[in-house]
Amino acid sequence: MRLKPLLLFAFLAPLFMATECLCGGDCSRNNNKNANTNQNANSNGNANVNQNTNQNANANVNRNANANSNADAKKLAVAAGVVIAGAAPGTSNPALAFDGQGHLNLFYQTSTKTPGHLFERAQMNADGTWTNPAPAAPEFQYLNSLDLLPDPSGRLCMLWSGSQYDSNGNSVYGLYRNCQKTDGTWTADAMPAAATSTAATFSVSRAATGVLRAVYISQGVLFFSPIENQGTVVLTGTQLSANNGDVLLARLAIDSNGGYHAAWTESTGGSSAFTVQQRDSSDGGKTWGLARKLYSGSADNPASISFELAADAAGQAHLAWDADLGIWYSRWTAVGGWGAPVKLSGDAQAMGVSLAVTKGGLARAVWSSIGTSETVVLAVQTLGGAWGLPQTVSPTRGYEQALAVDAQGTSHVVWRADDGLRYLAVP
Repeated sequence: MRLKPLLLFAFLAPLFMATECLCGGDCSRNNNKNANTNQNANSNGNANVNQNTNQNANANVNRNANANSNADAKKLAVAAGVVIAGAAPGTSNPALAFDGQGHLNLFYQTSTKTPGHLFERAQMNADGTWTNPAPAAPEFQYLNSLDLLPDPSGRLCMLWSGSQYDSNGNSVYGLYRNCQKTDGTWTADAMPAAATSTAATFSVSRAATGVLRAVYISQGVLFFSPIENQGTVVLTGTQLSANNGDVLLARLAIDSNGGYHAAWTESTGGSSAFTVQQRDSSDGGKTWGLARKLYSGSADNPASISFELAADAAGQAHLAWDADLGIWYSRWTAVGGWGAPVKLSGDAQAMGVSLAVTKGGLARAVWSSIGTSETVVLAVQTLGGAWGLPQTVSPTRGYEQALAVDAQGTSHVVWRADDGLRYLAVP
């Protein structure tokens, strides 16, 4: 599970405003001339977007949101949720994941007085209460783009993009990792997993063989690279996007059949317009198909939208994002490829989205409604890929969301509210 588009700090503003570069994602290797671009469809010239794509005009949304699948949909209970003690107002970017022992873990980002930033973690107890939050990583100059993945032994690991000062006061950039101990406990450690020469944001996924693969944005350009446990070696990745330096957000997912899926957002000029694009690889990232545009739209700040990509056990990939005051979704299947985007939120105004998939390969999405009614909303995908009508699960105002689904099918939701982080279980 990945942290949502990630909180960008002041010193990163020039990076994202001037180069439109993101992370939940992105450097000497990031110089276009130094990017070892795979010439088999990975060169800049091959990143020309297929214009026969599924843009907004092609995504004629069923305004009833697949109402035919909702005749027997159960009505979800509505509750305010419980405030998680210790997660004070001002925390951000909550993320949820189950560890190998079946415990639900909450991670979130907070600021220190230095000033600096760190991740804190809490775990749900058997009685539904939460442990007191404790640091899960040391303090960083900046950090973002948290991915939560199990290692080959089943231990939960966190991977994030960050910058620390060395003994000479110089910033050290890269990808960092920390895993829980064999007894399930955590310490606030940070092991370098990959190095970059300038600020970069990663999205990391683990293949079935246990190896880590990543996409990262550097100076507004998207690259792909294996992560080979050489934390001090500066990456030289395969370039996936064009040279315009306008990539904002990026995600990577590896499906259960070994297919690699990279998706990203890219500024198209002005302060609000952007596109959603993707490329796929069927040979472990050695070669990539041509870039394809899935969506064109706008947002007040395209660099800070929610952008979620997840693979399931059925060999599919699921992508969700918020734009144009709505929540959008597209699914990849081996038979049909990427489908036309569907507007999950219908006519209601909405923002922010978190995505999770069940063990049966069905997606769920949680977001915040805005406008006349400010609530937390959950939508559930049904067999065949249709979506049930979105339902309010909490009447409280939410800003950022996290979602996880347990083995019994219960949705676990955390969101940032006015009084801190709130939690709710939705059977």
